[in-house]
Amino acid sequence: MLLTHLHPDHACGLANTDGTPTYPNARVYVTRQEAEFWLDQDIAAVPEPSQAFFLMARATVAPYAQERLLRYEPDAARARRSRQSMLANAAREHFWVAGAHLPFPGLGRVRATDGAYAWVPVEFGPIGDQP
Repeated sequence: MLLTHLHPDHACGLANTDGTPTYPNARVYVTRQEAEFWLDQDIAAVPEPSQAFFLMARATVAPYAQERLLRYEPDAARARRSRQSMLANAAREHFWVAGAHLPFPGLGRVRATDGAYAWVPVEFGPIGDQP
């Protein structure tokens, strides 16, 4: 499993309510910088209102033994090329794209425009009475 970050909406499904791993055979990859921020920081140094988020992140990855929680160094240039390729392909092939953190319903297409890409959300409306 590759985690972009350890916010609850991205990571909290990794542990069951009893603290066991949801995916007992999985390896969990997180960037070194992200792991240092969420897992290695002294919790007392974190502002009190934010401590719960740090505790959630730690509880989420706790069931995964250290040899299964892998910290890596991202290759920013390669990641940029990969995103550019995916966006170009989605625009060229008119793929439907679903994404998190987008306005409801989070579904749309990507359009190439003036050397950049634009998000074109699906039009949402009530379903009519006709079959």
